[in-house]
Amino acid sequence: MTVFGADPESNNMGWTDTPTRRVYVSAPVRELTNYFAYHRSMGMSQRCDEDDKAKLNILFSRRLKQGFTSEAIKSVVDRFYQTPAGQSDHPVPLFCTNDVQNGLMAEADVSKSDPVLQWLLDGMPNEGPFTDPREVRKAVILHCSDSLLRYPDLVANILRIDDPEPVTSQRLSALEDLIYWNLEDFDGDVEEFRNILDIIELPRELSSMSKSPKSIRDKKETLKQAIVAVPIKRKKENW
Repeated sequence: MTVFGADPESNNMGWTDTPTRRVYVSAPVRELTNYFAYHRSMGMSQRCDEDDKAKLNILFSRRLKQGFTSEAIKSVVDRFYQTPAGQSDHPVPLFCTNDVQNGLMAEADVSKSDPVLQWLLDGMPNEGPFTDPREVRKAVILHCSDSLLRYPDLVANILRIDDPEPVTSQRLSALEDLIYWNLEDFDGDVEEFRNILDIIELPRELSSMSKSPKSIRDKKETLKQAIVAVPIKRKKENW
């Protein structure tokens, strides 16, 4: 690396320039970030710098992956700017807090490309991606008091196999019992539960040979909250 003004007789230290790493931001994410950063309700004293935009890129990328539409997220941004927090000189840190996000996203619509999760979100109607949606709904109601609000993705994985009864009910019941085994003093046969569930991939906390109650997902108040809280599998990040 050439250093202007340095002693030309000094030894070359072998330094090299390190190129700045550019992060690709997808068009939908960029549009949402710009919508927030240049919102029509933003005041002259309010700021949204490059660090703030990077935070928004991460947040909006996650929301899109969780199933929120761009229109729903823009509506959330609009409502945020109508709140006292939205009048802050630095609105982004407040917008990204868990408390503000939980309050704003509670009313936002979620749409899933997964037809089984969408069927669950729609309230398990008589029409659905199964041979007998009514039997599937009955099985979910009878055997998923905890699992549906903790692991809706696993419930969906069981349902999408679409095996006839009583197989589906047995698998849903085994998932429920496996969760109880981790959380409570429950004497069920954990190996039997896992054998019944060997047709689906279980997360680490449910496949461990020892109980891990602190690792079990929290029970949400609504199915939508549970679906939104499903961990996103990490891939090479493309915002």
